[in-house]
Amino acid sequence: MRLALARLIRLLFQETAILTEIKSDLFSRRIDLYYERSGTSVGILLRYPTRRLWTYWDDELYNLPGNSSRAEGQKYLEDIRSLEQFVYGRRAVGYAIILTNDHLLWTKPLESIGPSIHHGSTYLGHKPACENSLSSPYSFHWQTYSQLDGENGWFRYCVTVRSRMVYLYK
Repeated sequence: MRLALARLIRLLFQETAILTEIKSDLFSRRIDLYYERSGTSVGILLRYPTRRLWTYWDDELYNLPGNSSRAEGQKYLEDIRSLEQFVYGRRAVGYAIILTNDHLLWTKPLESIGPSIHHGSTYLGHKPACENSLSSPYSFHWQTYSQLDGENGWFRYCVTVRSRMVYLYK
């Protein structure tokens, strides 16, 4: 998924250099994709947990392992917190993207087990780390990505954007 998205960005912005899996002293987590455009830093964090799926598509067999867990929603919230750190104090945009066929992530849980990223939910954010924290409410809106035959064949995605534009005046 990372390389496919990097190729798409490269097609859209032909003169843009795209770095993959970078680690920075300014950022505590690896960034899956990074590029700069018009003076703005862009960082993308990707998450793609799957439930077991065995299906054919275009005469090709797809056998996805089940690597999703209940913790995936919490990991996605941590990605968003990391993006706040990434955009803080500079002209930047950060995207957290999750693509999954695990319906438990986009379906409202029957019982509350903490913050959830189900469709239509709002999370009020994290406790501010500092006075200038960007933490704010996040709304989660899941969209269909694809529908394949078989149990767990419905893939959906959610994109959360964090941005901060810093303008310096002389």
